[in-house]
Amino acid sequence: MGEFEVGGKRQFLWVLPFSVDRGIDWTIAIVLPASDFANPTDAKTRTIFGLGLLAIPLAAIAGACIGRKFPALTATASGTPESVPPDDIAAVALPESPGDRPIAFRAGTAQEYPTFQGNRRAVVPAWQPGTPSIEFPVSSLNDDRDSSDRPIRLLVVDDDPTTLATLTEYLSSAQYKIFQASSSLEAIDRIENNLQPDLILFEAQISDLDGCQFCQKIRERFRFYELPIVVLTEPTPDATTTEVLDWGANDYLTKPIVKHELVSRIRTHLHLAHLNAAYSRFVPKQFLQLLQKDSIVDVKLGDNTLKEMSILFSDIRSFTTISEKMTPEENFRFINSYLSRMEPVIMANRGFIDKYIGDSIMALFSGSADDAIQAGIAMLHTLVEYNQHRANVGYPPVKIGIGINTGSLMLGTVGGINRMDGTVISDAVNLASRIESLTKEYGVSLLISHQTFAKLQNPSAYNMRLIERLKVKGKSKSVAVFEIFNGDPPPLREAKLATAGIFEEGVLFYYGSSFRKAAHQFEECLRQNPEDKVAQIYLDRCRQHQIT
Repeated sequence: MGEFEVGGKRQFLWVLPFSVDRGIDWTIAIVLPASDFANPTDAKTRTIFGLGLLAIPLAAIAGACIGRKFPALTATASGTPESVPPDDIAAVALPESPGDRPIAFRAGTAQEYPTFQGNRRAVVPAWQPGTPSIEFPVSSLNDDRDSSDRPIRLLVVDDDPTTLATLTEYLSSAQYKIFQASSSLEAIDRIENNLQPDLILFEAQISDLDGCQFCQKIRERFRFYELPIVVLTEPTPDATTTEVLDWGANDYLTKPIVKHELVSRIRTHLHLAHLNAAYSRFVPKQFLQLLQKDSIVDVKLGDNTLKEMSILFSDIRSFTTISEKMTPEENFRFINSYLSRMEPVIMANRGFIDKYIGDSIMALFSGSADDAIQAGIAMLHTLVEYNQHRANVGYPPVKIGIGINTGSLMLGTVGGINRMDGTVISDAVNLASRIESLTKEYGVSLLISHQTFAKLQNPSAYNMRLIERLKVKGKSKSVAVFEIFNGDPPPLREAKLATAGIFEEGVLFYYGSSFRKAAHQFEECLRQNPEDKVAQIYLDRCRQHQIT
């Protein structure tokens, strides 16, 4: 609460700032002339008090409901017109940081008011007949937050405790969450221990590592668009100062630091980083790295590279049947619920999603073929958890098929001047898709080609068996296809493992046209494991050949 005089009459100002858990801040201001306290309370005064008290619970309810939807809020308080003479009040400036003192300007005099927390500015316009208004643009409604709605995290690195404290005070008032480090090595250690800052503010003259070494260490792990670095330097010639950009920094500021410039620069680089993060959701950063591009703006139509990679295709079984029973909105909710669980699993195994094709996923792995298989197995384990969730809410389980192939492919950009897309072109891609389609035919979950098998570091680490010798159109040699059944339910997995030798002998007899011997092997498999759908398919084929 504060008070001031207007035309020799005391005026009272109440400012009631508070926050709601959902992230919205509100400020209610009431200006009332002292005469309304001294004189008997009239209906207008009672109305003012009633509205002011009512505004608090209404603001809390509205804040919880609408979150952070509006860029500015306005609180209007009424007073008697004669209590606010013309030309007396020009402006009231509330502080822009906790350390600033607000000043009220009136008729050539100035009076200080208590400091309010947060970043606020109140403007009382020159008086006009009617009701004066006080507008409070609430900065926290527009504060910098990332897509997960967590506060932006800044890592401030400086070996001077005074400077470190000052920078922390500046930036905390701008709604950032500040993490401190008093040395370069401490900063690097914090990042290696899973601190994920959105921006680093670094003092160039720090003692343990120079700015160049520090930036190089950070850039070994993060590209410039993933983690911006802003360097603080002493006043030096331009040629010396701009060297920091060659270190890998995004920007620099020379001392003395002006708070508003510092905050403005930080916001600019955070905005650019957020834009790049948004772009990466459409063009994966791994795609840019394979094309040896630092940013999406560097990509041109026709850029390409030749690379050996493993390609993973996955598809939801009977999706059309499932989809027909849902509304369009339910379809998208279902697909996104499924895909959002599979994407992290693929990325955790050093892969990236090249494209979504409806309910299908096409993922690429530029490292070991083991990464692709580990991702496929992890997807099946994740599917078990997802189906448990679906069962809890009354939905039927979902089944998927996964096919993996390894080979050389061309990765690049295709399209026209106004629309281009990243893609891969190769027979290896087509074969991966063909192998995935076999999972439905045989009723299994994960199949790989012999090209992928040949690239495995330790094939015996996986539970697998030979399934098929696939004839590929346009190719003279057949492709051996193997089932990986590590992701099967434990009882089925153990049964397949116990009969793997008998089953593979049956497959070899079958492709050697020894159908009677093959049938005997498959009958034995089914005796030990009646749930083996592949053995049943081969047994039926053998009997058909014997008849013909």
